[in-house]
Amino acid sequence: MKSFSRILADSSILFGIVWALVLSCWLDTPTADAQVSIRITNSSSDDVSPAWDPTSETIAYLHSQFGSGYPYNIYQTQSVPGSPELPLFEGPALGFGPAFSPAWIGFTKFLACYESISVPEYLFINTALGPTQRTIPDGPEQTFFPAVFSDANNSGGYVRFSRDGSTMIVREVDAFGGARLRSASIFDVLFSPILPIPLSGFGVVQLNAIPGSGNFFDQGVALSPDGSVFVASLPIFGSDGPHDLWLFSTDASTTPINLTNNAIFGVWNVTPDIAPDGTGIVFSRWSGVPGESFDLYGIDLSGAITHITNTPFFNEYAPSWAPDGLRIAYQGAHFSGFESQFPALFPGESANGNLYTLQVRELRSVAPNLVPNL
Repeated sequence: MKSFSRILADSSILFGIVWALVLSCWLDTPTADAQVSIRITNSSSDDVSPAWDPTSETIAYLHSQFGSGYPYNIYQTQSVPGSPELPLFEGPALGFGPAFSPAWIGFTKFLACYESISVPEYLFINTALGPTQRTIPDGPEQTFFPAVFSDANNSGGYVRFSRDGSTMIVREVDAFGGARLRSASIFDVLFSPILPIPLSGFGVVQLNAIPGSGNFFDQGVALSPDGSVFVASLPIFGSDGPHDLWLFSTDASTTPINLTNNAIFGVWNVTPDIAPDGTGIVFSRWSGVPGESFDLYGIDLSGAITHITNTPFFNEYAPSWAPDGLRIAYQGAHFSGFESQFPALFPGESANGNLYTLQVRELRSVAPNLVPNL
């Protein structure tokens, strides 16, 4: 079976794929039933940014310390409804915590996140030794160590890994407000003679934005299972404008492909994640029309775009694939005043954000393949 990695490498079919994708942007076919969404967190605080462990039913996520918004701690739960919601990594005191979404480092049981207490840095956390209540503001402790730090007044953002754990991508914003994405081999970190590594010289710059573009690259990136390609959400009218999803090779050997081609019409395509076998992408889309919500969509190898959920007044965001490639976890939140609509909240539950799981088997068969021998 081919994957998005193979498609990007095969220049002879690029034109056909791009044309199919342009047409399919407006021919979305709803196939998944929103009623199979299952809520798996029921706390009174904001639960966002799920990351499904590639080896188990464990889902890590951010849990707001104050009920809504920053600062967050990292919590974990299982995909089965009613599972305990347990702290996994907490800041040294109330008011400090990881700043951006967690990411699993392949199959290692290590989790990475970006945090900013006094020194902004990317941490590698050994979840097998957790849970961790951090006791000092900066520096390594028994269960974690800083891997990359933001030097020269730089700041960071999210970090993502290929499913095999070989490749990582981090976001950087320099002292002049210029954003960029950097990729590196995980071995550059593990075998570095000095840790943490300065972010300004880390890895290879994949995408680079002009000074003052600090919000660029903050709507998500995902690596293929082998790290050979990645999908990034990129704006067209500026850092806060509509976004398309673009497919890139990490070695810059092929021409990038615009997978969505509709940001020009005001559409936002954000927070992508690539399937465990590399044959599908899930992401969140907003039409750009005020009053409409973010829904979940998928792209299969035929270039067909699938409308997975259709839930008015309820935003679905930040999907993360399960190891079996048949389910996703995502964060969901009601519009204010519509908390009783599907999926209805129970008394005391957060109206800000909960985590849900959803079956997405239909993504594999939405249309006949346009590319032979998949």
